[in-house]
Amino acid sequence: LTLSSGTLTAPSGAFNVSGDWTNNGGTYTPGTGTVTFSGSNSAINGSASTTFYNLTITKGAAATTVTSSSKAFSTSGVLTVTQGNLILTAIDANYAIGSDLTVSTNGTLSHNVNWDDPVSPWRLLSVGGNITIAGKFDYSGNAGRSNVQMIGSGITTISTGTTALSILTLKTTGTITANGSVTVNNNFWAFFDALGGTFNGTFNTGNNTVTANAGL
Repeated sequence: LTLSSGTLTAPSGAFNVSGDWTNNGGTYTPGTGTVTFSGSNSAINGSASTTFYNLTITKGAAATTVTSSSKAFSTSGVLTVTQGNLILTAIDANYAIGSDLTVSTNGTLSHNVNWDDPVSPWRLLSVGGNITIAGKFDYSGNAGRSNVQMIGSGITTISTGTTALSILTLKTTGTITANGSVTVNNNFWAFFDALGGTFNGTFNTGNNTVTANAGL
């Protein structure tokens, strides 16, 4: 799918894409539907960024990829990686998920964006809802640290399963509860923004194990 000019309005039902999504300057109106990437290896690219409503990755195999390298995309709704590897490498802006982030057992989310990048530093993955990782979260491809930031003011949950985040920032005035194991390998910035500001939120561990392998 290539969008170069004009307006593309998403259908009210399923919107399946088996190849590349290339936005070179047209207008995409997402509605309230879900764009699903299926098929073989593909890309979300182009010279303009795209805002989806819901975005789902359901590839034919766990090793099949969807790569975003030119412009960071956003979703107003949820991002779900059911099967396949969603690889995020763009550093023009933050990747922003408006609601829940879910990575299922056969899914991988590779956030290969270096927080300490010398050209475009302090880029992150922002999540406005719950984070549930049953599959894999990978940041090994960025030669540095990756920052996942939870925002908002409501009640949300987080679980990283058997995998680990690099940096976790809780930039919220709401309540975040661990609903499974949570592991952070680098910095765990709870209600503190490294770029400025503190926040009066609450983090509950419940009966779950929360491991911070570096600085709090």
